[in-house]
Amino acid sequence: MTETVDEKRTPNDLYRSLLLKLPDVFAASILMDGEDTVREVHIVAGLSRNPKLISRDVQSALLAAFGLKVDHRVISIAQLAVNPFEAREQAEDSPQPASAEVGIRIQCMEVATRVEEKRYHVSVRLRHGEREFAGEAGCRNTATQCMRAAVQATVSAVHGLLGVEDLFTVVAAQSATVGGTLIALTLLEYSCARENRLLIGAAPQGEDTAVGFVKSTLDAMNRSLAIIAGCQSI
Repeated sequence: MTETVDEKRTPNDLYRSLLLKLPDVFAASILMDGEDTVREVHIVAGLSRNPKLISRDVQSALLAAFGLKVDHRVISIAQLAVNPFEAREQAEDSPQPASAEVGIRIQCMEVATRVEEKRYHVSVRLRHGEREFAGEAGCRNTATQCMRAAVQATVSAVHGLLGVEDLFTVVAAQSATVGGTLIALTLLEYSCARENRLLIGAAPQGEDTAVGFVKSTLDAMNRSLAIIAGCQSI
């Protein structure tokens, strides 16, 4: 699940968007004292996971993605047998035509990486319908820059599809361990006409870091493509 957040909304919306990606979390709310102090975190979750593990996931995700430290004592977790919000979300989504998401969804076909003379190179091949398109990026061979390069190569490929150069901007690319699983987190800025949005994507990182960040980037983009299609002809 990916949420788009426009620049008029508060940082709390970004925090909430990330927390909703955690396993078995149905709803989340975060209250702040100023910009850097978390006063309360409220979570509605399922019964499949221990509350202590959910609490640790909340702490790890916010710290890794935003540098936000959370005291476990301010995290409140309510657990329910079923997701009470699922039916409402399905009802809200049902009026949208299927093509809004499925018809313009981008798929990852291939990710290739190599290191030459201490520089890291990544190439990405994506598919939209019957069309395939590619993007490349290079950087110094460090863990942080390699993650960002995978995101940039994906962005470049999508820009090639759309015929633009600056629709998406890479804001951040980071790894986080959530529930014992390494997660690739991507934050993009999307600008179209007078509209600016922050897009958050997440995907399991797995053994291949580049693949994880390509999929994380596409996770951030794919649910926004219907909006993008209104600005650019795909």
